[in-house]
Amino acid sequence: DLKYCNADMPLLMGLDPGNFMSAVFAQEHSEAGTPVMRVFKNMWVITPDEHHALAEKINTFFGTHRRKVIYMYYDRAGNQRKQAFFGNAKGDTDAKILRSELQALGWTVHLMSMDQRTIYHWQHYNLNSRLMAEREKRTPHLRICQNECEELISSMNMSPLKKTDNG
Repeated sequence: DLKYCNADMPLLMGLDPGNFMSAVFAQEHSEAGTPVMRVFKNMWVITPDEHHALAEKINTFFGTHRRKVIYMYYDRAGNQRKQAFFGNAKGDTDAKILRSELQALGWTVHLMSMDQRTIYHWQHYNLNSRLMAEREKRTPHLRICQNECEELISSMNMSPLKKTDNG
């Protein structure tokens, strides 16, 4: 029932793995000829609930989605092999295990951040500044749903501002 979610388009998913695993969902649209990235849903689970619980939440919420395709983006933590996952038939990283759980529920999942390198704070800052400024024609305008993405907005507002000697 999300206004900007097109059930015939794949979902873009941003994953932050860990003991507090969260995921945000978006799709890119064109509005009056301008590309717009609509972030419309935030989900999370806390340990001991993990991959299976998050996959179930996703499948339940997007159960009527006709095109069950997810493009999953995540940071390098999603690619880290953990001792706890050693011998796990579903995978040895958070991203691979979540993909397996979603595939078992009928989704096609594409891992988009394989071999991801470290993204430094200044790179995050520069990227976010460019996206939020909405001056570049090559980048979509970003719209985040305040009702369904409260945790994402809070996280962005609470992120510390790091200052260096040169500003």
